Amino acid sequence: MNKFLVFIFLISFFPQSTLAAQSWYYPVSDFSGRQSLKSFGQYFERKDYVGKEDIFPNQFLGYHAGIDLEASPSELNQPVPVYAVSSGQIIYSGFMSGYGGLILQKLEGDNLVALYGHLQQSGLPKLGSQVAAGSRLAFLGSAFSADTAGERKHLHFGIYRGVGSYYKGYETSVSALNLRWLNPSDYLLSQKALDPVRDYSPTPVPTLAPATSVKNSNPLIRLLVRILDFFGLKLSY
Repeated sequence: MNKFLVFIFLISFFPQSTLAAQSWYYPVSDFSGRQSLKSFGQYFERKDYVGKEDIFPNQFLGYHAGIDLEASPSELNQPVPVYAVSSGQIIYSGFMSGYGGLILQKLEGDNLVALYGHLQQSGLPKLGSQVAAGSRLAFLGSAFSADTAGERKHLHFGIYRGVGSYYKGYETSVSALNLRWLNPSDYLLSQKALDPVRDYSPTPVPTLAPATSVKNSNPLIRLLVRILDFFGLKLSY
């Protein structure tokens, strides 16, 4: 049998995670320091907006299905980059009512989608494009503009289950919130996400090398190397 076909057959049984670690990043630099106004799952009703119309001109109601990451006063007239939290495909890119500029990104290796809202619409990635973890996706839209749907300058960021397009920024019940959405702060922390400015490092491309250079405690990797060596093939990662 053709050795290349044998290699393809064998490698198809191994999850990609055994060959290369998935990288995770926060969607903006200083992620925790920007969370001050609307948190995940926070309930909003009309009375919560009284006296705060200058901050919240659009008074959305329900359980907040993401987190808001604020621009600092010094950034109001400066570009604020937004980054891909993981590698994956863009499944929506453009205008959406209530958000202005919006990106939905299918996260690679998970049945999850990341939602990035209130973005500058010019320069958004193309629909269907693949983006790398930690790469720049867009910039925050200007305050109270069409790019933010009339909102202040901030990023609305959420992670939801499923692979289709879903746009809600608020849910009407706790059960609906928990059925669809993850707490993005908790999830990114569990993935050991890095700061996209301070810690960004492009994911290295695997290269082929002699099997004798492979040293790994993962039994699946060791087994695969032995099988490939039997067929005269080599693997490195």
